[in-house]
Amino acid sequence: MRFIDLNGRNFNDYKLNQDGSIELIKITNSKTDELYATNNDGSVNKDKSISVKKGTFINTVRSNTNTDVKGFKTNNIDDAKNVFKFSADNSTQESG
Repeated sequence: MRFIDLNGRNFNDYKLNQDGSIELIKITNSKTDELYATNNDGSVNKDKSISVKKGTFINTVRSNTNTDVKGFKTNNIDDAKNVFKFSADNSTQESG
């Protein structure tokens, strides 16, 4: 999976693309980050979403060979499990 976030301070609405990447879609003042599934055409599916601790997508992990974001870090095991399951259920990319 790839995760995209510019600085994460106030960004907390994201979409899960069909390829498994996550990208910012809206800046809000919510106390949580919201991750929405997408339809096959890339549009946001507001009926499928999960809420996670605000800042979950701030802590990104980059590969050693380039600047592509490869994942995120969190100390919240429930958020990690929920994002993994949500991604597996709502994208065509295998997670692992």
